[in-house]
Amino acid sequence: MSDLFVDTHALVWYLFDSKKFKGATLVKLEETVASGGRLFFSTISLVEILYLVEKERLVPETYHRLFDLIRKDDPRFAVYPLTAAIVNCMESIPRRLVPDMPDRIIAGSVIELGLPLVTRDSALQALDIATIW
Repeated sequence: MSDLFVDTHALVWYLFDSKKFKGATLVKLEETVASGGRLFFSTISLVEILYLVEKERLVPETYHRLFDLIRKDDPRFAVYPLTAAIVNCMESIPRRLVPDMPDRIIAGSVIELGLPLVTRDSALQALDIATIW
């Protein structure tokens, strides 16, 4: 059993539109969950999803369904909070490579946990972290 960390897009796509994944990525996500592993995501992803709902780029159901999973303590998912340790890890992420603050928080979380990151974001893929796409 192994865990994965998913960025915001990967989380939304896994829940609502798995056709967006390459076959191998979806297989890896499904294998992780089937083996009892968890998909970690950052609290900043919740903020991003709410922001995208407010901008009408995502439907409100996206945010509400995710919160229902959290409230029900769905064993597939684990919310990873922003901590001082993550902020400390962010120092090693060059701002010129990853200028977007939510992406830096996600990368810092991945560094802190030592998990592979499921992302299609080329800036995150270019970092010295394990990524899956």
